[in-house]
Amino acid sequence: MSDITLEPQYSLRGRSTTREAVYSELRRRSEALRTHPKLLLDLAYGPTPRERLDVFTQQDGAPVVVFVHGGYWRALDKDIFLALCAPLAEAGFVAINVEYGLRPDFTLPQIVAQVLRAISFIAGNAAEYGGRADRVILCGHSAGGHMVAWAATIDWRALGMEGMEIWGVVPVSGIFDLEPLLRTSINNDLELDADTARAFSPIHFPNRRDRPDHPLPPTLGIVGGRETRGFLDQTRMFNTALQAAGHEAQMYIADGLDHFSICQALADPDSPVFARLMAFIEAQISR
Repeated sequence: MSDITLEPQYSLRGRSTTREAVYSELRRRSEALRTHPKLLLDLAYGPTPRERLDVFTQQDGAPVVVFVHGGYWRALDKDIFLALCAPLAEAGFVAINVEYGLRPDFTLPQIVAQVLRAISFIAGNAAEYGGRADRVILCGHSAGGHMVAWAATIDWRALGMEGMEIWGVVPVSGIFDLEPLLRTSINNDLELDADTARAFSPIHFPNRRDRPDHPLPPTLGIVGGRETRGFLDQTRMFNTALQAAGHEAQMYIADGLDHFSICQALADPDSPVFARLMAFIEAQISR
């Protein structure tokens, strides 16, 4: 049974006045980008049909920005979000748009594993796209924000990715504590139990799980000022947890934006949100 307090904080389907219009516009803009001369479409990084990604290539030695879309692990596709990657490509980055499998075909742990596989694939092929595996920035929206935050806790060198380094993580409107979702209708689709929800909540891992003495990459948590208290609190609490563990963590509240219109702002190179994202990225890669 859903908690009547938590339900409207997290279950936005049917409650948003902007969702459909935003995604419709982004899909239209993304469709127009599919003939971009620097774009490689639908590269396979794994064996299942949705383990695909798109790459805006550069010449040589460019930093890499990886974007992971949201949708509560149960909806949406990468084809909506090329429009968010294009401004990053225009700024000189190898910009990569990741898709992954969804519920109910895959469990949440399996979906997370797919995104980790995508990041490994990207690092292994970065040079082919004109990028540097040792200059990677991760960015994701909503459930994608959860997964890039999770990826930051991984000791990639222990997995054989010695040449890869994540220089910064930007979760946008992310979910870092999955346990509240257990008491919402969203879990009818996710089918999480309490142990899995806790085990896959980045807020409980403010250090690398295999190398707790090694700092996490700097993090910029972005969230819309008009989002529900649930999403605002998720970013605030995660930011606090990271800082308390001694990591570099910042939070940016985008005034006037909700859970969906913030995606429009990310796709707009003239927006304050994009400017804040770029300032963070440039500060990390210039270290």
